[in-house]
Amino acid sequence: MIRRIVMALAFAAVAVAVPTVAASPASAAPCQDSDPWRGPYWWAGVDATNDASERMVLASTPPWSRGSTAYMWEYNNDNRQKWWMDCTSPGIYKMRLASDTLACLTENGRGLPARLWPCDWSDEGMFWLQQAAGSTYTTHDGIVPRSYRFVSSCSGDCLDVHGGGSANGTMVTTWACTSGDNQRWY
Repeated sequence: MIRRIVMALAFAAVAVAVPTVAASPASAAPCQDSDPWRGPYWWAGVDATNDASERMVLASTPPWSRGSTAYMWEYNNDNRQKWWMDCTSPGIYKMRLASDTLACLTENGRGLPARLWPCDWSDEGMFWLQQAAGSTYTTHDGIVPRSYRFVSSCSGDCLDVHGGGSANGTMVTTWACTSGDNQRWY
């Protein structure tokens, strides 16, 4: 009990020191049993951001809750573009939409749009392995982040910006993992 109180106080002290604007989780610490949720964070697509010369992030389509699909959109600090990283075990996450934390990003099949679906522990399509995906690079706005790929525990496919597109509304799907920048996120 004392450990939980100390952890809660430590978390509160960190929360006060951290800016309220969502940030990329590239430096997020590994999960702990006492603190399974991290975020909310935005996830920018490496290829889409560099092609568009502005931060393009993983977002959800209207109605911005369960049943919506995932797509890329210009970053505007909206909760429909932010994700709580719900750590289920080291390196494996459920991605919960910040505007509806009961909705998790779920694989919908290769080549089909990833969707938001009610969070459920029995749906393997909701579990994403976060893997380092190469060295750092400099984005259009001077950020030098590490990049990651998200691998579905259901199929082994990677979260993918369809066709390497960079326009608002570009579909996010899953596809066989490659070394392509359209499967790298920061």
